[in-house]
Amino acid sequence: MGVGLTTIVSQLPSPSTPFYIVETVPFIVGFGMLYLSLYR
Repeated sequence: MGVGLTTIVSQLPSPSTPFYIVETVPFIVGFGMLYLSLYR
């Protein structure tokens, strides 16, 4: 799904900052959850 979003974003001529943020937020959340699970 992330690859598909990246492909669509790369095809857009205009700056796609919102799409980049939408793609980055789940990654940060997932990394935070992984860190918390390892920290326990």
